[in-house]
Amino acid sequence: MSFPTRISSRRITRWGMIAVAAGLAGLIASPQVLPVFLQAPLVIFLVFVGPGAAVRNWIFLEAALGAVLVPAIGIATVILLTTLLAAIDLWNPTAMLVGLSLAVGAAGLTRLPRRSRRSLVRRNAGVAS
Repeated sequence: MSFPTRISSRRITRWGMIAVAAGLAGLIASPQVLPVFLQAPLVIFLVFVGPGAAVRNWIFLEAALGAVLVPAIGIATVILLTTLLAAIDLWNPTAMLVGLSLAVGAAGLTRLPRRSRRSLVRRNAGVAS
């Protein structure tokens, strides 16, 4: 297993910006002072886009695969969090919304070192032969 000798740029990516925006949307919706018709789209944006955008910020996915996985990751994350918090009797929707928003925003600001696409193709071609 080889490690990259040079870490790629740590600039925030487009998917990182989307994850940060989803986190901010969740934080804006969390105090529950907005009317429902304004709060609901913000929460929906956080749930359907936030966790998937954070994951997509970290790993490379083809466009067609990402279009399916981004909302699926978000829905699965919320289902797992809801089940976990209900199972341990700590159910608090506002706290869950704030926690998810902070986690998504922080994950959008961080990046893992990425290998170039060319090195991945070379490595995979060597494994196949």
